[in-house]
Amino acid sequence: MTSFRSRFYPSHTNALMLRQEHAMNYYAGFTAALMLGILVMVVSGKGTFALLAFSLIGAVVSIVMGNVLAGVKLNRLPAEIFFIEDQFSLISVQALLDQSEHEVFPLAYASAISNGNVLQFHFQDQVLTIRREDWEEFDLICQWMYAVRG
Repeated sequence: MTSFRSRFYPSHTNALMLRQEHAMNYYAGFTAALMLGILVMVVSGKGTFALLAFSLIGAVVSIVMGNVLAGVKLNRLPAEIFFIEDQFSLISVQALLDQSEHEVFPLAYASAISNGNVLQFHFQDQVLTIRREDWEEFDLICQWMYAVRG
């Protein structure tokens, strides 16, 4: 078994902390939109109760949506790729944190193509793309992907 890690591989396994690190940009965006909404309400002369209700609901929605989008991002970030004989498995950051079972996929069905800086291949029911700048051993990964072709 051979494995390669991407730059997205988590440096720690505290799932909550990692999710919060990835949610920060989303929090900032949603909070900026919330502040703009509050500014519009203040300028239009809305009452204190309406302003307070909008602020509280908006803050909760911002936090929930930030966490949901961070979870989606962690599920899409490839952390590690394993090669086992003529099969491989690509594991996301979220799958590492959940310690879930990893499905393997035959290399023969990957149909990998590379243009030098990007490698595209089939994995399960989707076409995935990995980039050279995200993987130190990008050339070795390409060699493994092409090994079955002979």
